[in-house]
Amino acid sequence: MITAAWMIALTLIVMNIAATVVVICSGFFEPRQIRMQMAVIWLLPILGALLVSIFVWSQHDRTPRTASDVVHEDWQNAPGEHGVGPHAP
Repeated sequence: MITAAWMIALTLIVMNIAATVVVICSGFFEPRQIRMQMAVIWLLPILGALLVSIFVWSQHDRTPRTASDVVHEDWQNAPGEHGVGPHAP
């Protein structure tokens, strides 16, 4: 698992370096545009990680639901067959 995370991080860094080189060497952009594009290249993954982290943190008070919880709720709310459920005779 840790090896996969390192491979993803390394791939992201290599792709960011390649994109940075392309922007710098293209000759199509003014220095201000180059700086802005480099900021997008390097900060977007960080901002994405920050947003996901904030979302996960905001959910920490909620109890995670497991598959067995869902099955149990479905069983309890099933129509009253075989004398079980809320509509049982």
